[in-house]
Formats: sequence, C-alpha cells, structure tokens
Amino acid sequence: MEQSSRKEVADDELGNTKSESVRLEEKKYISQQKEVDRRDSLASTVNTSVKIMVWVVLVGAILMIGTILLHYILHKDQVWLDEGRLRELKSFALSGVIGSLVTLAFNSVKDLMN
Repeated sequence: MEQSSRKEVADDELGNTKSESVRLEEKKYISQQKEVDRRDSLASTVNTSVKIMVWVVLVGAILMIGTILLHYILHKDQVWLDEGRLRELKSFALSGVIGSLVTLAFNSVKDLMN
C-alpha cells in the first residue's frame, strides 16, 4: 500500500505531484510568453519609431526643397542662395535628423528599461 501511494505522489522525476508539475510548466510557459510579448512590443515600438523618423525626415526634405524652389522662382534675378544660406539650410536639416535619431534612441532605451 505504501509503495502505491508513494508512486501517486511522485509522478515525475523531481518528485513533484502531478498538479505541482503542471503548475510549474504553466509558470514556465507564462514567463516565456511574457518575454515573447515584451520582445514583440519592443520590436513594434522600434518599427513605429523608425517609420515616424523616416516620415519626419522626408517631409522636412520636401519642405526644404519646396522652399528653395519657391525662393528660386520668386527671386530669379537675385542671388539669394549664397554660402551663408546654404550653411544655414544644411545645419537646419542636420539638426532635424539628429533630433529624430536622439528621440528614437531615447524611446528605445526607455522601452528596454520597462
């Protein structure tokens, strides 16, 4: 009698009862699922951030090109695009790109911390 009751109690190799082993497997599955969900969320956030950054850069570039063309059309006879203006436009574009990259990096680090 004692041997059969011991066999019922020790169902798996670790000596856990059936309900304990099932509970442990469920805990493992839940922790793995949480990790997968966290990774998916992070990947989704990074993808969204990259898409937003690309759109911001594209819209900025289109606006800058449009502004340059508009000034060129309106002021054909004047020399308005001198070296100082070109430097100013380049620094404006560069600051927009750097700002987008810093925002993306900040959001990625913030998501990694969570």
